[in-house]
Amino acid sequence: MNSMAGKAAAAAAALMIGAAQAGAATQVNISIGDSGYWGAIPMVNGLRPDVWNSTPIVAIGAAIAGTSILYLNVPEAQRRDWRHYCSRYDACGRPVRFVKNDWYRHHYAPEYRRRHPAAMPPARDARGPAPQRGGPGDRPDGRR
Repeated sequence: MNSMAGKAAAAAAALMIGAAQAGAATQVNISIGDSGYWGAIPMVNGLRPDVWNSTPIVAIGAAIAGTSILYLNVPEAQRRDWRHYCSRYDACGRPVRFVKNDWYRHHYAPEYRRRHPAAMPPARDARGPAPQRGGPGDRPDGRR
């Protein structure tokens, strides 16, 4: 193999590895109780939701009799054009009330986290996990 072809292959491999690492580093899990969560929220006893619509909305068709109201926290643009977004939440034929995001963030999420601590991921320092000590290359006196 000539030198140019080898360099090109090495550059392509490095680019693919870098892209794979970048993709893996950007995965984020958000669940109920997190401030960036969008979706259905189960009602919590004692909390009265602050909603945009007092009358439930059904985006497509008529609601099936006996279907319970679904409370959703969704971005404002999706709420305004609900029939185009309802399928993302499996809610097109369901009666929906939209909760205000400020209420969700400041009242619902903290109360949900307080009542469901086991459902929440462990708290993490914003700087990331602490470095591990005692591995190869560490000195017995603790200096690196």
